Amino acid sequence: MNVILFFTFDISLKTWHETGLLERELKFFKRLISNGVKLTLVTYGDSSDLNFVNNSNIKILPIYSLIKKPKNKIFRYLKSFFIPYIIRNEIKKSDLIKTNQLMGSWVAIISKLFFRKKLIIRTGYDLLTFNVKNKKTKLIIIFTYLLTIISIIFSNRYIVSSITDKKFLNKITLKIFNKKIIIIRNWVEYTDEISYQNRTDTILTVGRLEKQKNISLLIKVANDNNVSLDIVGSGTLKRELMNLSKDLTNINFLGSFNNSQLLELYKNYKIFVVTSFFEGNPKSLLEAMSAGCIVVASNIPNISEIITDGVNGYLHNFNVEEINNIVEDIKKNYKNYENVIRNSRDTIRENFNLEDISNLEFEIYKNLTDN
Repeated sequence: MNVILFFTFDISLKTWHETGLLERELKFFKRLISNGVKLTLVTYGDSSDLNFVNNSNIKILPIYSLIKKPKNKIFRYLKSFFIPYIIRNEIKKSDLIKTNQLMGSWVAIISKLFFRKKLIIRTGYDLLTFNVKNKKTKLIIIFTYLLTIISIIFSNRYIVSSITDKKFLNKITLKIFNKKIIIIRNWVEYTDEISYQNRTDTILTVGRLEKQKNISLLIKVANDNNVSLDIVGSGTLKRELMNLSKDLTNINFLGSFNNSQLLELYKNYKIFVVTSFFEGNPKSLLEAMSAGCIVVASNIPNISEIITDGVNGYLHNFNVEEINNIVEDIKKNYKNYENVIRNSRDTIRENFNLEDISNLEFEIYKNLTDN
């Protein structure tokens, strides 16, 4: 089975490598390959993208090795409409077309219509919801709304990662496409054996340093409770957050890690805290749960699908004192949280593990290509 995967608009393998995503995504690709899938990755990179993957079952097709990359983003948008024609021979050879996110889905839709292929559009989070909550301009929100509707209409399957996202899309489409919208959650690797010895009381948080993640609240938590905080990630607010904590010796900005380094890092911590205002199906939270961290996370719809308060983690309502009380009790009575940790890891093993999630996606591939 030949599957052609269109990357998110303007994203390359080099981007994945620099942000630490490449190693993680390749694990999923290898699972698909073990089921007999051959992949062609259409990236928004240049010939340097050819150096990042060495697998005979994965073909790399960097768009900007075939055409000149416009410096202006608007021109890149316009030029992307010609991609299906430029790589028409590769599309013709494929059995199935898939996107990696919503952005750039127009390239896949054009390819489907011109070459009569089945199309899967995948979204790890709902871009329309994110753009509204991030208070993007009306023009961007209207564009995202139209792109979402058009993508649902023309796709054969539209994959979302949460019940909340499916309910929202059903609402704006009047449930007309309910059967087409499929929930496949994000995945993490699950390890049977894990050590709980020598873990630090320091709070760990992982994520982009952007307003959505609400890291400033976590800095206040660490300051008020006199507990150390390790922050992993980068983003536009890094300097602002560093200035906010410049007089605090218990706040550490660790930078970014690749996926294997990050998976090992989680195992050193008892407590993982999320203070995001909104989320999709957050991979860092799932990875922390799998690694045996006790998760304290925002009481928001997508997260409350994963965390049952007091059972497999804890939910907070952005209250500093509330978070501090939970953290302090975990520090003092860590041995009493064995059931919570076990339930947390069971949640991952039963609902989010790599093998099951990859098999679910492969079943969709088979169903579409067999019909």
